[in-house]
Amino acid sequence: MHFKLPLLPGFRRPRVLVLDCGARQVSCGLFAAGAGSKVVGVSEYSDYPPQATRITSVGGATSPDMERLIALKPDLIVAWRSGNAAAHFAKLRALGI
Repeated sequence: MHFKLPLLPGFRRPRVLVLDCGARQVSCGLFAAGAGSKVVGVSEYSDYPPQATRITSVGGATSPDMERLIALKPDLIVAWRSGNAAAHFAKLRALGI
């Protein structure tokens, strides 16, 4: 069942970036939950569902293009702690992402 909730004044829909070694399952789950339109970036192996292939790739989960990732201005990054470099997490935290 899918519900569409009204937005409150001043509310902006979140921008989600999937940076995960299991990206195929994560992006598939987001699309299945009705959140596919909120995904602004994915890692290079996100190829399912087919809509995920039309979303901007930020490179591999272990070596993302940090400039491209930051340019997408995500509000939320879905990542795998043991599959991504600690230095990437530190840089993103320092930037407030």
